[in-house]
Amino acid sequence: MAPTHKALKVIEHSREQAADVLGERIARLREDVGELAHALQDYGSHRYGDLQHHASALVRDLGRQLPAATEELGRHARSAGRAVQRDPVPFLVAVGTVALLSSLFRRSSRR
Repeated sequence: MAPTHKALKVIEHSREQAADVLGERIARLREDVGELAHALQDYGSHRYGDLQHHASALVRDLGRQLPAATEELGRHARSAGRAVQRDPVPFLVAVGTVALLSSLFRRSSRR
């Protein structure tokens, strides 16, 4: 009986060691997951900061360019208005063509 009892103690000791090793590995895995989550959070916040920076730069650029674009668009609109006043037929043909094409496209998309 003594050898059986000794064998049981060895098995129990091995089981305890395996449980300790498994517990240590699980703790290390938790630490690694925590570090990974923290790194991802930092990366995400940096990317969000970059996105904010680029968006604000875009808004600044648009703010600077918008007056010039509006002025240019106004010039073209005035020029087109004068051209229509001089000879409205090409304008009416263009509007009719756009209306015809849009109705054709709508009909073909319904099928």
